[in-house]
Amino acid sequence: MKAKNEKWSDNKEPKFSVFTLDSDKNIKKYDAQWVKHEITNLSNQWQSWVEAQKNNEQLQAKIRKWKQGSDLLLKKTTQSVKAFCENEEVQKKLCSGKDKVLTTSMNVAHFLQEGIQETLEQENIKRAVYNVHQTMDRVRNDHRVKKTVKQLKKEMLQMSESAYYGIKKVLEEKEVENKDTTEEKKL
Repeated sequence: MKAKNEKWSDNKEPKFSVFTLDSDKNIKKYDAQWVKHEITNLSNQWQSWVEAQKNNEQLQAKIRKWKQGSDLLLKKTTQSVKAFCENEEVQKKLCSGKDKVLTTSMNVAHFLQEGIQETLEQENIKRAVYNVHQTMDRVRNDHRVKKTVKQLKKEMLQMSESAYYGIKKVLEEKEVENKDTTEEKKL
């Protein structure tokens, strides 16, 4: 890799060569230290080359030209986007597009509602809904279910009363303890 006093040129040959292998027989197994050393070496050579190019007027001129071109492109792009956004025809199309989306969504909702209504009006769906309703009524009116619900209510009420009396007892004990400690402090 050449670095010092090398001038920038437009030729298409590569500036740097990292590895060259003559044949598969020349491939070696490299350890981590060697790889680290080679990477460090390449990095140092690259930095030296960049440093040497700082004073290269030809390269600096190309960089300035590239920056000017980029600035000009950015400015033109910004102006084009602004003009596009401010164009009345584009704004009209966006508004009409918004209206079309709104109309389409309303139509879809309407067709969906009609589809559901038609589905519910089909005889086999009506029967299925009726059967589900009948089954729910049978379950609700089943004496075993009623008995279980009644028992569950009774047990929940007993549990709630036990919790209430337990909390009441703890609070009363706390009150007594607080009363005793305040009387002891007075003495």
